[in-house]
Amino acid sequence: MPPPRSENSLLFKIKEYICSNIQSTDLSVVNICTKYHISRAKLYRITEPLGGVASFIRKQRLQHAYRLVRSNEETKVQVSTIAFQSGFKSLSNFSLLFKEEFGISPSESIQLNNTYKMVDLNNPNEQPMVNSLLISAWLNQVLL
Repeated sequence: MPPPRSENSLLFKIKEYICSNIQSTDLSVVNICTKYHISRAKLYRITEPLGGVASFIRKQRLQHAYRLVRSNEETKVQVSTIAFQSGFKSLSNFSLLFKEEFGISPSESIQLNNTYKMVDLNNPNEQPMVNSLLISAWLNQVLL
């Protein structure tokens, strides 16, 4: 049985709130419950289709970190900078989760980004090199 419309609307609002506050280390279940005046149980029930609220937040943070690595032009970017800009409080936890999600460590990802320009395979305006295509295809496959 599908959730009621009001819960679908609330889920949409919660997803928007999470995505717009993904950089905040204060983003938490408690904050979301307080903002939307709902119980933890209701939040968990509503976000169940997303794999749960904690899982959704973690995935969004990792996606944000990936986008930061991909769009970074600096050659000396620090993993800690990417982690904290993505809302992670712990560098070691970030590194572990990043490697689990993408199959390579954040520092390896940064090194690849510095070695080969990452390209958006969906953008017809980018003219990638062969190595860039291979790496971008692999990263896009990992993300799906």
